[in-house]
Amino acid sequence: EIEKRQKLKKEFYERLPKALGRDIISITSELHYVNVRMTEGKTLILGGLNQIADALDDEGVLIHRSHWVHKNHVIKVHISGSQAWCEMSNGEKLSISRSKRKLVKSYFGNEQRAVSTKSQTELSRVK
Repeated sequence: EIEKRQKLKKEFYERLPKALGRDIISITSELHYVNVRMTEGKTLILGGLNQIADALDDEGVLIHRSHWVHKNHVIKVHISGSQAWCEMSNGEKLSISRSKRKLVKSYFGNEQRAVSTKSQTELSRVK
């Protein structure tokens, strides 16, 4: 099982364009494709989000049937009433499903997190 997961993870990373690096922020499902957002850009590749999320299990968490987030790029988790989302290092806000709220809260907590990435540094310089 572990070897299979490592093989899937390696195959996934090999499918990403080398020019965009390997620093994944989030992955969003779009029909039979996934939109992979990285610090250096984004790419659309063929694949199922659940299988990719299983392969990348140690790097992040599936917060919705359509969204997987990398643990190093979640700045803040907002859960209040009927609204819940993860604020990402690229400024994106991704919805957390009702069924995943407890998991996300236990994984990240509700506190703001310090995320030091190149894009975050660039954003603060632009302001």
